[in-house]
This record gives sequence, structure tokens and C-alpha cells, in this order.
Amino acid sequence: MAAAEQPAKRGSADLLPWSVTAEQLVAPPPPPAAAQPPLELSVVDRIAVPTAFLHQTFVFEQALDADRLGAALAEVLALLPTLSCCANKGQDGEWALAAPGAGALLTLGTSAAALQRLAPLPLPPLAPQADLGGELFGHLPPTLPASDPAAAAATPLLQVALFAALAAKPPLQALTLHVSAARLAALKEQAMAELAAAGSTADAAGDGQQGTCAGAWVSSNDALMAWLWKALAALPCRRGAVTPFNLALDMRSRMQLPTAHPTLPRWVYGNLATSAFCPELDAAALPLGQVALALRQTVVSDAGKFAGDVAYATQHAASGGSCSALAILPVLRILEAASAGQVPVLMASQWALDHARDVDFGGQLPLAAAASFGSALMFPVAVSQAAPPAAGGGIMLHLWLWPDEARELTAALMADTSWA
Repeated sequence: MAAAEQPAKRGSADLLPWSVTAEQLVAPPPPPAAAQPPLELSVVDRIAVPTAFLHQTFVFEQALDADRLGAALAEVLALLPTLSCCANKGQDGEWALAAPGAGALLTLGTSAAALQRLAPLPLPPLAPQADLGGELFGHLPPTLPASDPAAAAATPLLQVALFAALAAKPPLQALTLHVSAARLAALKEQAMAELAAAGSTADAAGDGQQGTCAGAWVSSNDALMAWLWKALAALPCRRGAVTPFNLALDMRSRMQLPTAHPTLPRWVYGNLATSAFCPELDAAALPLGQVALALRQTVVSDAGKFAGDVAYATQHAASGGSCSALAILPVLRILEAASAGQVPVLMASQWALDHARDVDFGGQLPLAAAASFGSALMFPVAVSQAAPPAAGGGIMLHLWLWPDEARELTAALMADTSWA
């Protein structure tokens, strides 16, 4: 049964009660008679298996057809058989998929919360949160904590001290912001205007800096992340500290790996990511455009370094080493900076989501969407993804911050009339 409801308040972090109504194990199709190559995890997956469970939640007004969902899931399993497999740790200490898979669990749930609380329209800047971890996701296996000997054995020594320090910190607090399409466009327009003005000023002064800003381009996400960096850097709890910023980069769309590196094992080509580590900036004191440009330049620069990372992993594997080094390089860059006292303000990532293409179930689009993690995060994280059309579009910005940062950012947004 759902817990008693309390009236929702703007900016509150009230969690929404949910309950499981049905569960169904959808079996994968029988394997083909012909011999198939073994199912393998990508390098990123091998690192993430024991430590990260990602949840994507959608809220629909009407109950979805369980039979149609089951049939659709069966079609997906035929295309992606790895989804029905369990991951086991082999004698060599590496995670691998046990095939054939038993199936994928389809869990249906409902909430007694009023629709206006689940998906208030218009969506407020501080959006409600749907925490399903305790009920809908309760059947998932627990994550493997860093204190577990099996995890510690695979943990680079560089990480141990940082893990211990982070474990002593309070749990991160979740916060969801709705950035309207108009607000997002205004942020990009402001950033581009500031860069154009800076380029004109430098050109007139003849100081040789016109190439830095004149004609510069930044994306909408660059502008949004620049705003977030500036907002966090300006919080009283930050005390004016100069901090770096980290962006996750999906490299699958940036590299033709099989062609460029034919000797690299096939399991490298799956979930492939790296990170762009923007150096320290006094973001609170800089114009939005300058911060956005710094992020854009870092993305271009660090994405270009990834080819060298792949070459390193290829050479390492050829000499009998593990290609898992490729997966932890982005993490090691963060940890190396942290060991020097340069702790990133947060790790930011974009989760691709096209509501009309990805989550149109029988013509019914979700009224709300939320992203969450099933494991404790070690440092602040931001995840941005498209907001549902019913919310007016724009971006849902999911944040996991230290409690004092979450509290102060909430207060700042509540006082900012431009976000009302």
C-alpha cells in the first residue's frame, strides 16, 4: 500500500511512494543453431557492472498494456540478447556475461499520488522527484561496495584513499530542475552575445585575442553547464573556491573504432566513453560565454586525446595486459586531479532521450521522466536529458549534490524570479 500523501510544496524534496503490481520474466528467444561469438562486456561495462545501476523512470497517465510491453521487450531481447544475461566474475577477476540469459524482468508499478503531484503542469523549476529505489528496484542485486574484498582487489591503489575520504562525507542529495526551452535558448543567446562582444572588443584593441572569441560557437548544453558551474561556484559554501569541471563524452559517435583500430577486441566497441576535464576556473567571476567557451574547447581537445587512449589500450592488450585500462582512464584523470586538491565541482553527463521515438507506447507519451542511480555516488553528478513534451519541452537537469550545496542552490533558485 502507498504511504499517506502530504501536499507537495514548490522546491520540496518529498519522495513519491510507489508499489509493485505485477512482475513478469520475459524469456529471450532460443539461440540460433549456428555457433555465435561469446557475449562480451565493453570496457566501460566491465568497470560499471559491480558499482553502478542506472534507473530511468517514466510516468504515464494511463496504465500501459502489460502484454504489449512484454511482446515489445521480447523483440528487444532478440536484438540485444545481452539484456537477458547475468554478469559473473570469472577466475581471471574479469566480469563476463553468462549466456544464454534467463530473461529480463518486466516490473509494473503504480502510485497513489495525485497526477498533479507526479507531473504538475506547468512543471515548476524545482521538479518533484519519483524515488522508486525502495520498491520497484528492490529486487535488483546490491552494488558491490568498495570495501568489499572482491571490489578492493580490482581497485587501483590511487583510488583507495579517495574512496575512503568520500565515504566519510554525507550522502549526496538529489535535486531536479526543469530548464524550459525558452530559458535554455536565452542562456545560449546570452553566451553567444558575450562571446561576440568579447571578440569585437579584442579586435578593436588589437591585442591578438580575437581568434579566441570572435566567431566562437557553443552548444546549448555548453551554455547550460556553464550556468550550472557558475551557480555552484557562487554558493556561499564554496567560499569562492576555484574548481575544475568534468563532462562525460560518448565516443561511439566520435570514432570509427573498428576501422581505425582493427586489432582491438570487439568488446571495446560497446559502451565507450571518456571525459573532458575542464581546468580550474573562477567560474563565478567570469561571463557565461567565457565559461561556456572553456567547456567547448575542453570537449574538442579531450575528445581528440581519446585516440591516443585507444592506441595505448591496444598496445597494452597486445602485450598481455587488460584493456580495462581504457575504461578507467577518465576516472584516473579525475582522481589524479583530486589528489592534487582539484576536486571537480561535479561530473556532468547527457542521457539521450527522444520521447516520440524512444518511449511512445501506443501513442501515449510520458508526462514525466526521471533519471536516478541505484548505487551511492562518490562525488556530485549532473545528468541532463530532454523534458517530456507535456512539460513544455526543455531540459530536465538531475543533480546529486552535497547537502549544503543542494540546500543553498535551492534557496538561490527560489529567490531568483527569472526561474519562477
